[in-house]
Amino acid sequence: MIKVLAELVEHHIEEEEEDMLPDFKKEIDAETRMSLGAKYLQLKDKFESMGGDEAPPEKTIKENEQAQVHH
Repeated sequence: MIKVLAELVEHHIEEEEEDMLPDFKKEIDAETRMSLGAKYLQLKDKFESMGGDEAPPEKTIKENEQAQVHH
């Protein structure tokens, strides 16, 4: 099931890249695109340093479970 979901997401991304990004590139100036790219890379680094791109840290999961028990 996860494999099917991954394939659907990849297909959707490909469609976005083919349909939307060329129009975006035509409409938005290079300076704005560079600024958005830089912001994206900063946020990507920030989130990856918080636990990678696959799952939240285990400690956070345990803290959430404990908080649910106490409420």
